[in-house]
Amino acid sequence: MRKGFTLIEVLAVVALIGVVALVITPMGINVYNSAREKTVLMTAERLVEATDTYIKNYEIEYGKPLLNAILEIKNHEIENNPLELSGKLPQSGMIYIKDGSVAIVIYDSGICAYKNYNQGVATASSMIESECAYDKIFY
Repeated sequence: MRKGFTLIEVLAVVALIGVVALVITPMGINVYNSAREKTVLMTAERLVEATDTYIKNYEIEYGKPLLNAILEIKNHEIENNPLELSGKLPQSGMIYIKDGSVAIVIYDSGICAYKNYNQGVATASSMIESECAYDKIFY
């Protein structure tokens, strides 16, 4: 009775494992990219909701509507953050308030999410940070 495996048997198993890895890897990458995109979209929607709340609270507190404002996100922070918001902020971006409506462009982890004033929901796509800007997306 023999002990161990022949070289042919070992090579066959290694080849089979290689084929399985080649099939599974692209699926895993797609799932990972889709999850990143959904995370950035959810962050954008959360920022829009927090900004809408800020606009309503501003009108209640000051007795006049907030017509125009820009909030800048840098290094995961908004300077003098007026938004009631918890959780991680995106790497960078801008929140625009115009006549009580909100537009947003945020960038995080290679994904740009954006929503114009007249859009109902945000859209996301892969792009470099320098291309993720309001004037480059909407004009």
